[in-house]
Amino acid sequence: MDKKRTIWKKKLFDDASIRSMIFIYFTITALAASVLISLSLYQRMSRQVTEVVQEESQNLIAQVGRSVESYLRTIMKLSDSLYYGTIKNADLSSQSLGSEFRRMGRFWRQSRRCV
Repeated sequence: MDKKRTIWKKKLFDDASIRSMIFIYFTITALAASVLISLSLYQRMSRQVTEVVQEESQNLIAQVGRSVESYLRTIMKLSDSLYYGTIKNADLSSQSLGSEFRRMGRFWRQSRRCV
């Protein structure tokens, strides 16, 4: 088997001209450089995409947090205005405060169904 390899190599190098040897070495070198550059670019782009995805995820989480806070503030303002409006407008001497709160409870149930 070693003899066959030696003969094959000897035949390849003996029959090959300088021009074909330069072509083969140049092709191998160009392929190796292309592979190395491709791997380097892949690693850079992969790292960059990962960073952008993480940054966008953090931005999205922050935006959702702001939206939830805004919604809660609006609900709290609405709740406060209904509560104080009910107490302020209620006639404490006629004991109608309970009916006002029941009406407010019905309003809240209906508004939750709409959402």
